[in-house]
Amino acid sequence: MTSPPLLALPFELRLEIYTALLAASGRDHDRLYELQQDLLHVDIRPPSNAELLIHPSITRELQSYHTDKATFQLAISLLDHRDSNGPHPGLVKLRSSPLLHRMKTLELTFVLFQSGPRRPWHTRKHPPELLTAYRVEICRKAQEACEVLAEVSQLKDVSIRWRDAIGVGPALVKPETLAPLRLLPRSVSLRIGWVTVDMYEDMEAVMAATKTVLEQVVGDIDRSR
Repeated sequence: MTSPPLLALPFELRLEIYTALLAASGRDHDRLYELQQDLLHVDIRPPSNAELLIHPSITRELQSYHTDKATFQLAISLLDHRDSNGPHPGLVKLRSSPLLHRMKTLELTFVLFQSGPRRPWHTRKHPPELLTAYRVEICRKAQEACEVLAEVSQLKDVSIRWRDAIGVGPALVKPETLAPLRLLPRSVSLRIGWVTVDMYEDMEAVMAATKTVLEQVVGDIDRSR
């Protein structure tokens, strides 16, 4: 097979050409692949059939291009109703997935769900022992996830997101809760993304307070790695 003239161009220039051509192709809707429901979502726009038939070398570059543009979203849920004694099946699957080592940026979301019927925020009580149990469970699941993420050779950036649907606010965020983030290499940048808190009359203030505490805790963890 004759080598197309495109391959004679520098690789960086070819990437710019791919970006321009694919952005103009009108294929706006990414396809969603799920390795495990509610655990890992990967937004990937796979190459079209036409792109795959151009040339084997270009096909490999296009497949790499599409995967590098993927958005990885890993959710750690407080309540997932599974046996806590064994490894999470989704993380086991992720560890053996070929996508694991293509992950460069990750949105890591901690989702704190309320068990049972939703109640008004002012009627909910969170005794100290319950908060401790929450922290232990979050830490355990974060440990499990970070042990896998520590193996990702290309991971460069982790955006930490926090959704509090149990009405605790910043009281749940302690250094020990997110300590497993120390397992990630120093080359991985840690930052705080969005923070949401459900069912508060002063929701904006509570979200701001929670984000401030998260930034302090994650900042300390980042500096101690």
